[in-house]
Amino acid sequence: MFGYPNCQPLAFPAETCHDRLIKQSKAMTTTTTIKVKYYHDAGHGWLAVKRSLLRESGLENEISAFSYQKGQTVYLEEDCDAYKFVKTMEAKGYAFDVDNRYCERSPIRNYAGYFTV
Repeated sequence: MFGYPNCQPLAFPAETCHDRLIKQSKAMTTTTTIKVKYYHDAGHGWLAVKRSLLRESGLENEISAFSYQKGQTVYLEEDCDAYKFVKTMEAKGYAFDVDNRYCERSPIRNYAGYFTV
């Protein structure tokens, strides 16, 4: 996992982050559902979340350099940052409604790298 000591592999390596989010959200009984977009291309994927929601998760200072940002949206890389975010928000009682977006080469790769504000 690129040298991140706190990163966890997905439970099923062949499963996409999107598939995992769908399964988890269907399995949970919660009071709040968060609508998110999962963008991916041939090489990688990112979960788009509002910066305010990232702040609410308490992970704002734990996001890696492999995540990006544009405006008030943070694009959490799928292998570590998105995983931590999903697990943290699930523990707070949230579920996810995921809109899956694919393109050959995502423009997200050209956005500014993540930094805290």
